[in-house]
Amino acid sequence: MHNNIHGDVRSAVVQREKMLMWLFVVEALAALLILVLIVWWTMFSGRRGGELEDDDTNNGPRA
Repeated sequence: MHNNIHGDVRSAVVQREKMLMWLFVVEALAALLILVLIVWWTMFSGRRGGELEDDDTNNGPRA
């Protein structure tokens, strides 16, 4: 009977560790999603007409 009590405690610890591991996975996925959203936002939320043209490209070669 003494061995059964240890088995129950060990089972409870394993269940808690599994729950914590899933919590870590969900947290990591949420952080990855936030990172992707930040990168997407910075890449595609620029000027509506595109980037401004560089003055040097329209003047031709410099003398």
